[in-house]
Amino acid sequence: MREDIANEYSREVDRLVKTLAKEDGITGVVREDREVLLVATPSWDTAQLQEWLTRYIETNIHN
Repeated sequence: MREDIANEYSREVDRLVKTLAKEDGITGVVREDREVLLVATPSWDTAQLQEWLTRYIETNIHN
């Protein structure tokens, strides 16, 4: 997570974590630190996760 997004939009990032945790194939999401998300998934690859995060941020955070 970019530092500026994590700091300026902390509440939105918390919502991102809750939303991502509900996605099919995601077994856990933890915001370990302001800028660090730990995601557990047996089926998503890195590209799929990165695409989901990018779409969510562009749609919901508008940075």
